[in-house]
Amino acid sequence: MGWAFVRRRMAAELGPTGRVKFREFPARSLRAASLGQVHAATDIDGREGCEQTAVSGYGLVVSADLNQLKLAFSVYRRYDPAIDPSQIHAELAERLTEELDYLREARTTRLYGAMLADETGCSCARSD
Repeated sequence: MGWAFVRRRMAAELGPTGRVKFREFPARSLRAASLGQVHAATDIDGREGCEQTAVSGYGLVVSADLNQLKLAFSVYRRYDPAIDPSQIHAELAERLTEELDYLREARTTRLYGAMLADETGCSCARSD
């Protein structure tokens, strides 16, 4: 995602002054994420971390893809009734829904951060 898109997403999520919540927020992303991208960031208090920006509208795209997959599975089921792929669809839908839940991801990240607080080398890895 380009920097202009990231700025628009920040404004949509954090308000027009959302950028002031960060001391540093480089335009260059660190990595691509499953449905967005990750930027290194330093908050206003000087704490370094990462910020993940989601691509707008991906929930609708994932939902449409899951509907198409359900249709493909139903065609397959008519062709070969020996295997029922409905549980595969249910598992994929659940995992993809989790991928879209950034609040859940933030909670999980904080949990792992607490669990690994005493370990060395467990911080947001910067790429140069």
